[in-house]
Amino acid sequence: MSMRWLQHQLGLRRDEACAKLIKVLPNHAYIGLCAAAFPVLLGHRLTGFVPRMLRYPYEGIPPVGHSSSVRATFVDAAIERYLPGVDQFVELGAGYDTRTVQLQHNRQIRCFEVDLPKTQQTKRELLHECGVDTSGVNFVSANFSTDDWLDDLAKAGFDPRKPTFFLWGGVTYYLSREAMEKTFRTIATSAPGSVVVFDYGTDANIKAYRKPLGILQNALLKAAFRMPEKRLSQSFLLLVIQPNSAFSKKAYC
Repeated sequence: MSMRWLQHQLGLRRDEACAKLIKVLPNHAYIGLCAAAFPVLLGHRLTGFVPRMLRYPYEGIPPVGHSSSVRATFVDAAIERYLPGVDQFVELGAGYDTRTVQLQHNRQIRCFEVDLPKTQQTKRELLHECGVDTSGVNFVSANFSTDDWLDDLAKAGFDPRKPTFFLWGGVTYYLSREAMEKTFRTIATSAPGSVVVFDYGTDANIKAYRKPLGILQNALLKAAFRMPEKRLSQSFLLLVIQPNSAFSKKAYC
């Protein structure tokens, strides 16, 4: 979220909702964020320079350290290409992302967010606190591991007969393989023409975590977030669901 905020401050990718939300996040020092970002913002104002990891759209293949910051480029490209062909937009495990807020006024689609009840409730309260309109977003509380989230979506007005854009970013490497497979099988029942965009773990980061500092970082992350044994680096894969043949066509961003 800090990277999206920085891109907004640099005028590279506007995200007013993110800029407002980040100011009221709990356990987050906004003044500290501004202080840390000051050299980048000042350098940009004086010279126009933008660090490579913040450039939008991002060009080339990103190294592991740039993965989270370039997610916007890949996802935005997929949305631009496939959103005109669908009727619904569903963000799975939305967290504090603000895409549905940005897309909610597109009259051609209905927007849904699916996330854990506590996370979603906190997000809605914070968005209300900072004056961000969410009237066009349908919030659905569910747990991917235990709940029938598609049924919960249907109760909120989701129509499984209509093509849908599913965004599943920053989630898969927190789930077990069984939970991931269950979710993919559920998505595969969607209407023909539906699209799912997700990032997934590779082994590119495992070696880094075997180094002394990497081992310490991995241990701290696991302790703080109860992460899987191997938290992996991110890659991006775009899958287009074909009629009667789940995930039969692949395209890489």
